[in-house]
Amino acid sequence: MTERTARQRYSLLRRRIDAGLLAIVRETRPPEMMKVTKHVIRAGGKRIRPVLTLLSCQAVGGQPRQAMHAAVAVELLHSFTLIHDDIMDHAPTRRGLPSVHALWGVDSGILAGDLILGLGYDSLQRTGSPVQIRLSTRFTKALLDVCEGQAVDLQFPGRRSVTVREYFAMIEKKTGALFRLSTALGGLIGSGSDRQVEALERYGVHIGRAFQIQDDLLDVVAEERAFGKIVGGDIREKKKTFLLVRAMRKAKGSDRTSLLRAFGGDVRPAKRVRIVTEIYRRLGVLEEARKRIHHETTRARESISGLPRNNGTAMLGWIAGALEARTF
Repeated sequence: MTERTARQRYSLLRRRIDAGLLAIVRETRPPEMMKVTKHVIRAGGKRIRPVLTLLSCQAVGGQPRQAMHAAVAVELLHSFTLIHDDIMDHAPTRRGLPSVHALWGVDSGILAGDLILGLGYDSLQRTGSPVQIRLSTRFTKALLDVCEGQAVDLQFPGRRSVTVREYFAMIEKKTGALFRLSTALGGLIGSGSDRQVEALERYGVHIGRAFQIQDDLLDVVAEERAFGKIVGGDIREKKKTFLLVRAMRKAKGSDRTSLLRAFGGDVRPAKRVRIVTEIYRRLGVLEEARKRIHHETTRARESISGLPRNNGTAMLGWIAGALEARTF
């Protein structure tokens, strides 16, 4: 599969998912809330999670259209988490547009998130799969995992230090749960064997890790217009990212003192970003993050090496490579 073909295929799946999202969001009541939920959907996004659901279904011999309702459900669950994350992070923008609570207030933001979560369950129930109970069980477990991961993440800023193991345990829940869910649902709907579904879940776990570390990295090195969020936002919010965890482990002397002061004192946010970013570069944690991303995407490809060779598995392999370069 050529790069051009892969990109065209990905774009086609995104358009189909967007159409499915708008179709179910139009059912939102009351009408005032429809405007809010449409804003969330029309803000766009890469739709990587629902695309993984469609491709995972195809990878085990199913047809992507069989998994469309489940794919829409996954993206709605993801949108629910983003709305609430933005409220908790006091984020003014999302995907380059004003966040929901910035436009309509916190109350409407909370309600919109809840409505979108309900629509997600509604879409999942429309799948009509023989394994519907297993799908619902996985979906609910992922929701609980995300909430647990978010709760742990909220505790991290108040702690003096966090270990790499604790960081990965947190992202396995907060970020990884949705990637694992995405691939598992597709595999189940496509009638994959237990071994095949487990392979797809492992792929999802590694892609989830790579995605989160890449997100941590882009928070420091990305251009704001392309990133769709304020660059340095994690540093401003004193979040314990992969970069900070590794920097605290490696920093000594004045670098360690500066990091502790930046995150523990009353340093102005803009100044904190400048100080911390320079320390990250000096300690080599940006390059370390890139190496870890490469490791995780490689493991993701290895996880699905035993699956049938078809367009689904080829696209899953392409996504791993595109994620490493963050080119899609």
